[in-house]
Amino acid sequence: MTTHNAPPTAREESTSAFARLLTSDNLSALMRSTWTWDDRALRRDLAVLLVDLNAADAADAAAKSDDSPQGQIRARTLHARAMSSAAHFVATVLGPKLIADTGNPMREHFLTAAIDPGGFDRAAAAGFAGVRDDAPAYIETHTQQLDYPSPSTWMDLVRDGGKSGLGAAMRGYGNSLSNSPFYGSMGLAWQTLRAVSRDSGRATEYADQIAAGKISATLAAANKPARGILRWSAPVPSKHPRAGS
Repeated sequence: MTTHNAPPTAREESTSAFARLLTSDNLSALMRSTWTWDDRALRRDLAVLLVDLNAADAADAAAKSDDSPQGQIRARTLHARAMSSAAHFVATVLGPKLIADTGNPMREHFLTAAIDPGGFDRAAAAGFAGVRDDAPAYIETHTQQLDYPSPSTWMDLVRDGGKSGLGAAMRGYGNSLSNSPFYGSMGLAWQTLRAVSRDSGRATEYADQIAAGKISATLAAANKPARGILRWSAPVPSKHPRAGS
């Protein structure tokens, strides 16, 4: 028996064409062409959008490999939400150029999706409703007969398996409701030190000591960037007394 796939609709072809435009180079060029690249809020939105697009692509690849209904639903939902976010982002970047053609060479490529993001919004809402309806079955499937590592094995899991071992250990940590310093030391400090160890021998040294259980640590971030050079040593008290002290 021979099966024939239905030809794509005009909406599907338009969506596919829009999705192909959503690369970091194209979106950055669009921002520069509209003089919005210096807008920090828009650059932050661009970074979030690119993460969403990558997540949608990864979900789509995973759905094609396992071909499960749940995977298909998640992939469609992530894709729809990413397209919706992209349409609104492009509309914001184009601004008045949505209506007025000022000769921007990139306007015509993005215009259709930016003018009418409602279709993407409806697809995203429908996909999310499907995920919500499927959530109880998904949770039941993924929580049956879970193996929670005991606290005595957490450090060994990290030493032997790296990040994947840390994931398994953190599952056991969360299930145990432990008050041990494991999360601060391994979940925060060790991961951060591993991320910067390529540029710092001191970071590698501390990461190894944490993994060996020789020291405990955690991670703290300042609300405002400190002035001067970041150092590993403890902060030096100021020589100048505060007013009123």
